[in-house]
Amino acid sequence: MVAGTSVLGREGLLAAAASGLANPFAAKLPHFAAKAQRVIFLFVSGGPSRVERLDPKPDLIRLAGQPIPESFGRLKTRWAAAKNKLLAPLQESWPRGQAATEISGFMPHIASCADELCVLRGCHGDSVTHPESVYLMSTGSILRGRPSLGSWATDGLGTENQNMPAFYEGTILRGVASPILNLNTPTGTSGAQQAATVDFINQLNR
Repeated sequence: MVAGTSVLGREGLLAAAASGLANPFAAKLPHFAAKAQRVIFLFVSGGPSRVERLDPKPDLIRLAGQPIPESFGRLKTRWAAAKNKLLAPLQESWPRGQAATEISGFMPHIASCADELCVLRGCHGDSVTHPESVYLMSTGSILRGRPSLGSWATDGLGTENQNMPAFYEGTILRGVASPILNLNTPTGTSGAQQAATVDFINQLNR
C-alpha cells in the first residue's frame, strides 16, 4: 500500500499533492538528532534457530528428549507439535566479551566482536507457528494487513530515493488454484470498469 501511495504522490495524483505538498513521502527531519546514518534491517525468515545463535535456552537443554511439560500450559499449534519431544541445541553457547553475551559456538566470528553487538532478548509473542510469528515480528500483530516496520519508517521519515517506490513487500504465493490474492477480476466488476483501471495504471507508467 505504501509503495503504491508513494508512486501516486510522486506523480502528483494524490489530494495531498494538490494542496501544495508535491511529495508526501519526501525525506523529513526526525524528531531527534540521529546517532546512526544508516540502518540495514535483515529479517532472516527460515534462518537458523535462535537457540543456535544468540538466544540460549537452559531449560531446553535440561528437558531435551522429553515432551513439553504440562506446567508450560496448553500449546496450540497446527500440527500437534506439543506431542513432539524437545530437541537440545546442537552447539553449546558460551559467554563472550566483557558483557559476557552468550553466543553459540556456530558463530565464532560474530563472537569475536561480541562487545560491539546490541542483543535484544526482550521480544515476546503468543504464537508458536511461523506465519503468524512473521506477521508479529514485522507488524506487531499476528493478523495480515497491518502496516509493517518499513511502512511506518517511510510514513515518519519519508525516503531519499525518488527513483523507486518507498517500500516494497513480498508477494505471497499460495498453493491453490489462484496463487496470488486479488489477481482475478472481482465479481461484479464490468469490462468497462476493468479497462478504465488498466488505462489509469498505464497513465501512471508513462
